[in-house]
Amino acid sequence: MGRKYNIQPTIKHYGCVVDLLGRASLVEEAYNLIKTMPVECNAIVLRTLLVACRLHGCVELGEKVRKHLLELEPDHSSDYVLLANMYASTGKWNEMSRERRSMQQRKVQKPEPRNSFIGIPGLRLEKGTIATLFSRLIQDGAFQSQLINREDGVACGSCLNAFSVTFSCKVNGPVMV
Repeated sequence: MGRKYNIQPTIKHYGCVVDLLGRASLVEEAYNLIKTMPVECNAIVLRTLLVACRLHGCVELGEKVRKHLLELEPDHSSDYVLLANMYASTGKWNEMSRERRSMQQRKVQKPEPRNSFIGIPGLRLEKGTIATLFSRLIQDGAFQSQLINREDGVACGSCLNAFSVTFSCKVNGPVMV
């Protein structure tokens, strides 16, 4: 990349390669790439590898990656949750409980649901516009037949098209569909 196109790879380039290797179940290769990168690794790249370890059941490597993440960002809730879920999916219940207790002892909490804003150039999406958008997506069959409006103002639904995505967003008031 550097010789042919005169572009020096940045952490974002390395992060993309780690993600691709992880998705291809080449988690050891991704870890070796991280160890040999000429740029300093950040928590995002390590977390990408931790997700791949969770996906492919590589508990030992996941534990190594988690130790690196503890040095960089000791209070990031998703790291605790990913490792605990990795333990649970492999039947290591004692380790899963220990990870959850560690999260509680450090008083690390999952973040609250937040407001989201969908940005489309030249279009401002307000609550009514978002409700109309969701309504059209439901009519087109992109979402399940209805959204669930919880009393705390969180709208939940699932995308059923090419891939499965569950969403949850905090809105001010109920979403009318």
